[in-house]
Amino acid sequence: MKWFLVLLLALIIFGGAAFFSYNLVFKEEIAVKKEQRGEITPAPTPDISLPEFQAAGKLRQDGKLTEARDALTAFIQKYPAGLHLEEAKDLLGEVNIDIFLSRYPSPEKTDYVVKSGDVLAKIARKLKTTPELIMRMNNLSGTMLHIGEHLLISHPDFSIVIQRKANVVVLLNHGTFFKQYHVREAKLPPKQPSKVTAKVAETMAWKD
Repeated sequence: MKWFLVLLLALIIFGGAAFFSYNLVFKEEIAVKKEQRGEITPAPTPDISLPEFQAAGKLRQDGKLTEARDALTAFIQKYPAGLHLEEAKDLLGEVNIDIFLSRYPSPEKTDYVVKSGDVLAKIARKLKTTPELIMRMNNLSGTMLHIGEHLLISHPDFSIVIQRKANVVVLLNHGTFFKQYHVREAKLPPKQPSKVTAKVAETMAWKD
């Protein structure tokens, strides 16, 4: 019985020493070799930008559009290669449209008070915009105006940049990002002529 206890004690001592040596020396060496061969997947990088992106989205949900626009603009500048860059640009475009095509007040809009003799075309010429845009921004169902009525007027200067590699059309307003449109590719059958037919569904505003 005594020899059995001695054997058991020896197994525990030498087994523990071997296990400790394996973990301390061999396991670490094996892990280093696996990492050098690229067999170990590196630990995921924490997404530090996510809380800020979610906070900007919450501002939009709460109807705080100008605050959401400022937060998204700052986010894009802060994380130009972030995981949520494209999502932030898409959301910023939606926020810009929400502000632009509504009576939501913003610094770039002018408050115009309708005077006697005013008509939409006259106001548009005076303020260098279009009647269609004035109607859309102010939710007007007709061209009838009333003296003393307040109209919000914007003065956009749109241009587009086509990014062929990214399949994106970027809309700029006064040279800064306004909205982006993702272009989808379609592979045509070999015998079908490469002709694309398109039409304008709605003209919101057109000048020159």
